Amino acid sequence: MVERSYGSEVMSKDRILLFASGLGTTMLFCLLLYLKPYPLELLDLKLYDLLFRLRPTQSAPNSIVIAAIDERSIEKLGRWPWGRDKMALLVKRLNGLGAAVIAFDVVMSEREKHDRNLAESMEEAGNVVLPVVFFFDKEKGMVEAENEGTLLQSAIAVANPHRFGTSPPISAKDVLLPPPALANAAAGFGHINMFPDVDGTLRWEVLFLDYKRHLIPSLPLAVSAMYLGIPKERILVDAGKGLILGKRHVPTDRYGRVLIPYYGGSHMFRHIPFSDILEGKIKREEIEEKVVLVGATAVGLYDLRVTPLSPAMAGVEKHAHMIASLI
Repeated sequence: MVERSYGSEVMSKDRILLFASGLGTTMLFCLLLYLKPYPLELLDLKLYDLLFRLRPTQSAPNSIVIAAIDERSIEKLGRWPWGRDKMALLVKRLNGLGAAVIAFDVVMSEREKHDRNLAESMEEAGNVVLPVVFFFDKEKGMVEAENEGTLLQSAIAVANPHRFGTSPPISAKDVLLPPPALANAAAGFGHINMFPDVDGTLRWEVLFLDYKRHLIPSLPLAVSAMYLGIPKERILVDAGKGLILGKRHVPTDRYGRVLIPYYGGSHMFRHIPFSDILEGKIKREEIEEKVVLVGATAVGLYDLRVTPLSPAMAGVEKHAHMIASLI
């Protein structure tokens, strides 16, 4: 019979304690990763931002321009909001200059006396995308049946709906829509809801939202598809994995989110004052075959977002970055 020495017993106990300690540390680390407490989540987010800032500088494509509701335009055209006769003239001018797609990041939910003028300009252009805003807590009773039907026609399909049992999209309960005259004249719709992280920074784009079992695309997705000439029948949600956009597969998380690949901070895309377009100061080559996003950039209009690369980026610029990554 072989006797174990006192020293070997101590070493054996040390190994057990070391193993138990390592196992406990590993389990604690895994638990923290699963629960993701706020300090750890915040650290993870800030590390992502740091890595993002260390990337080589990228040039934004010149195929996207912003028709800016800026300080200069407000000084010339008067206090915001402006009447829809000005919006109608803007669409007419942009259409005349050969814009490929015109998209509004301006919510127009109330009827106004110049709606007919704007609707006629939109119908003539045939390429105007309007925004919608979804609500998630409770129904607010704002939707007219006619408008809702028009919105649902813009919904995109799901390639494998059975996967939604384990990967359901973000679901909305109500929606704010344009008046019927404008909704019927629109070439498409896209949601402009934004979902910042816990630190208030906007890193994600939700490419589609569920509304009454219909998937409504985001404004950047709707604009990109129109610009690329991809009909909605060729846009498919690959549930829990991504989005099929024509021949391209765009990876997403289970909620249909994708990280926004910002090209840089503010003003990476050309801003053209709204008033300059109305006054006919813009040349055709500045607009022709481009995506034109109409939105507020004036600081006083408070449509500013924190991003990994900017402490104050206009919401319309966020759309431009996302569209650029999709086209």
